[in-house]
Amino acid sequence: MTPPMGIFITGTDTGVGKTVVACGIARMLADAGHRVGVFKPIETGVPADGDPLDGALLRAASRTAQSMRDIVPIQYAEPLAPKVAAERAGVPVDLDMIDRAWAMVCAEHDVVIVEGCGGLMVPITASMTVGHLAQHLGLPLVIVTRAGLGTLNHTALTVMYARFLGLHIDGFVLNGFDRDALDDVAMQTNPAELEALTGVREIARLPWVEPHADIEPADPDVAAAAIRSTCAAESTLSTMLGACAT
Repeated sequence: MTPPMGIFITGTDTGVGKTVVACGIARMLADAGHRVGVFKPIETGVPADGDPLDGALLRAASRTAQSMRDIVPIQYAEPLAPKVAAERAGVPVDLDMIDRAWAMVCAEHDVVIVEGCGGLMVPITASMTVGHLAQHLGLPLVIVTRAGLGTLNHTALTVMYARFLGLHIDGFVLNGFDRDALDDVAMQTNPAELEALTGVREIARLPWVEPHADIEPADPDVAAAAIRSTCAAESTLSTMLGACAT
């Protein structure tokens, strides 16, 4: 099927902030009047008696009426790579179920925000990675990366694998940037170095937020405001929004 207008959000690591960024983008597009669909094909670490945490955050941020099973069609209890979680649960990943849920979210929404699980090399089956899933869905890629020391290597390797698969990379989002940390040379120089090293542009950055601040970093309105104020013109994200504030 022809992919809708949307993006596939991946990260350089687990816990790098994919869900925060995905929620911020979903809220920003919903505020602009779009019918926003959200999709996390696979989520692990799902409690037996509750909803998938990332799926619930995505649903709230996008204000969608989707059911949780439509947002997260494949769920496993153990917080492991999908291939490992599936093997331990004795329940193989049902790719047809993902395709059916994908067709539904595409049919019912103007734009779709997809969040991958972990990074692009995370195995889904013995022969399929998250990168292959992004390839299958046919959306441009947004890479969420850390602001501090170590991000050059992690981001460059992610970009290399994405290009190996022929994925279109829309840009990277720098998460946890503290512009006041002037003594952190790595953080202050990484944005320019990342663009020079990878040839991928920065399309947005999110600020570092004090732990236990009055506004939690995961608040979609906080993330939406940061992305809206910094997103690059002529990016897929800007096109979806219709106009990008600078």
